[in-house]
Amino acid sequence: MSKICRVLIALLIGSAPLSSVSAHAENLGLTLQILQGATSKSGIEDNTRLWFVIEPGYSKSRKVVVKSTSNVPEKINLSIGAVKRVNGESQLAIGETSETEKWSSFSDQNFLLAPRSEKVVEVGFEIPKSEGVNSYAAMLLVKATSAQGANQNLSYSVPGAAQIAAPIFLGIGTEEEFLTKFEIKSVRGQNTVKGKSLRVEIKNSGKTPVSVQGDVQAIGITFKTGTVGPFYYQTETIAPGETKFADALVGDSITESKWKIYVTATQGQVTESREFEVNVNYSGSGNYLATAIKILIPSFFLIMLYWSIRVLRTKKLAPAPKVEKNSSKASLPDLSDEQIRKLIQEFERGSDRIKPTKKTAAKKTAAKKTAANKPVKKTASKKISAKNPSKNVREKAPTKKTAATRKPKEN
Repeated sequence: MSKICRVLIALLIGSAPLSSVSAHAENLGLTLQILQGATSKSGIEDNTRLWFVIEPGYSKSRKVVVKSTSNVPEKINLSIGAVKRVNGESQLAIGETSETEKWSSFSDQNFLLAPRSEKVVEVGFEIPKSEGVNSYAAMLLVKATSAQGANQNLSYSVPGAAQIAAPIFLGIGTEEEFLTKFEIKSVRGQNTVKGKSLRVEIKNSGKTPVSVQGDVQAIGITFKTGTVGPFYYQTETIAPGETKFADALVGDSITESKWKIYVTATQGQVTESREFEVNVNYSGSGNYLATAIKILIPSFFLIMLYWSIRVLRTKKLAPAPKVEKNSSKASLPDLSDEQIRKLIQEFERGSDRIKPTKKTAAKKTAAKKTAANKPVKKTASKKISAKNPSKNVREKAPTKKTAATRKPKEN
């Protein structure tokens, strides 16, 4: 069964070789599937990648499936595009012509693809006898455009265009000259976003690209254990002369201690293996970052929940303002500054009128106390009351009035 993978939509495609790619532009929809290649001595063609090794004077081809995922017909065009290397990655060189284009051929290069249909196309290269040993990188471009104009009876048009691409490796030479060669350089502990892993380093020492897959097994030395594993890994495409890493996720199966580690790596018919004795220490912060994120996100939501409960409880416990039914008290109107000033002046005038009245009343009270305490008047009243008691009753009241009226005059 061929693998189904995805590639960058539009013109720019990464270096990873893919078996199936897709692209969409508005109503357009397109996928490309690369069928399994034949077994070869070099091991480079037994996969779902467009990798070729062709001896000068010979030709080879591979089959691809172009499939429509659209509900409208599409015009399909196949071509070979040039590639450039940017930061170690293969990218489509727009506007440039590939050196391999002159050797390429298609069983059908331009055709109309009905909605939801597919077509098998053969992509091949024929190498002249005069060509020397060399290797090239290119791109297979599959472009879908509007079917308007292809059929005059169509009453609609499909806007835009969709383009997908798949990397091509072309080696010119014999199978022996392009034998797959790679080395297992090292293995070490590594914290990744997924968890604790053993990171395997692979170097491509051959002339052809490789995409290695393999496994890791381990036996404890510090703490005697049985065989742990296998743990599987797969590298990205490694160009000739390049070195890349692949991580085999081990979790808590392999602790930080000394281990004997067995690594195997396979590309096509070629398999390499190597044994290491390693003090495993998990470096890197990938796992800690993932753990921190797992802790912080729930904590944030718990804090928000606690705050919301407090706000709701505060609103619930706050006493509602009392409203008296049929209240006769009218609310005070808003007063201007001028009105407030007038009210203050009226209050001050009222205060001036009230103050003398209070003083007079106080003086009258004091006068009464003084008249009552005078010894002369007390003696006179006693003498009179002794001689004529009835007369004393009549004159007692005028005596108090005189005392009350005289006091203010003296002041």
